[in-house]
Amino acid sequence: MRAVDPHVRERLWALGVEDDEIDRAAREGWLLVLVVERMLLPGPRYSGDDVDAMADTQPDLTDRLWRAMGFPNTRGAREFTDADVAALALVVRRAGLFGDIDSIVQQSRVAQAAMARVAESWTDVLQRQLESFELSPDAAARVVLDELNLDEVLGLYEYVLRRQIVAAVRRRFRFAGEHEEEIPLTVGFVDLVGFTSLSLQVSSNQVAEIVARFEEISFDAVAASSGRVVKTIGDEVMFVADRPGDAAEIALTIAETHAADEGLPDVRAGLACGDVMPFEGDYYGPTVNLASRVVSVARRGTIVVSDEVRATLRDDDRFALVEIRRRTLKDIGPVRLWALRRGARRS
Repeated sequence: MRAVDPHVRERLWALGVEDDEIDRAAREGWLLVLVVERMLLPGPRYSGDDVDAMADTQPDLTDRLWRAMGFPNTRGAREFTDADVAALALVVRRAGLFGDIDSIVQQSRVAQAAMARVAESWTDVLQRQLESFELSPDAAARVVLDELNLDEVLGLYEYVLRRQIVAAVRRRFRFAGEHEEEIPLTVGFVDLVGFTSLSLQVSSNQVAEIVARFEEISFDAVAASSGRVVKTIGDEVMFVADRPGDAAEIALTIAETHAADEGLPDVRAGLACGDVMPFEGDYYGPTVNLASRVVSVARRGTIVVSDEVRATLRDDDRFALVEIRRRTLKDIGPVRLWALRRGARRS
């Protein structure tokens, strides 16, 4: 059996890993996985029953939270660490104070959906960095152990989360400091034109580069005009803005940036404004449905807006609006729509 780098072995010993597990990981090709796992989740391993006893809780609650975080039940395996015990004990304490397990489980689902994407993105970066150096498994493990400060990575994510919580509270409670079930927003959808056929003509690396550039342009444009990206769905971005003028500027900027870059496909966009219902970081309601339908009738490189958006922008000389023929949208019916363009005064 191939010997493991002594330095890697010693570092793993310090993290509480036994020789037989190190050797098995090296033999089966998952030494780097073992390194990252033990750097992030150090300490002894417990079964689900051990965790229940240590956190003074019931198996059904442990399993329910574990599933909410996106993991299958592994009650018999020694999968859990001290961090799991501490987290579960915190849930039990909060439930005792507030009596609301359902809300905690719901928050766990929301967190896992967001954090799973963060984790995959971080892993993409790590893989590209390691592949660029063409390292052996031992060398890759040593680089991660010696050079990668995971506490700094997690600290950055915590900083971003703190900022996002402040921004979310400002948005949600900005009306006289009271929570509103529905709030007025402008909703926008932007998608890449012809992306499906393009993805069949270029390499997977080129597809990834196009999507990454699309997201970079979209996120920058949304942030510059005080909006918020709600979600990305492959070749589509959904965003919201407090004011229709900000949403119009976002859509035009994204479209113009794509049009000026020969390496990127054109985009199209749809905007609608009105009351929306916020829920778990997303938005719902007729306004969202209208915006999502409107984008489907937009042509390459154009932005189409609802009549409500047109009414708020008609006196704003940054924009020009041209009526297009009335369209019948699925599940909505006939609507009056307008094409949005730059006006006499640029922002």
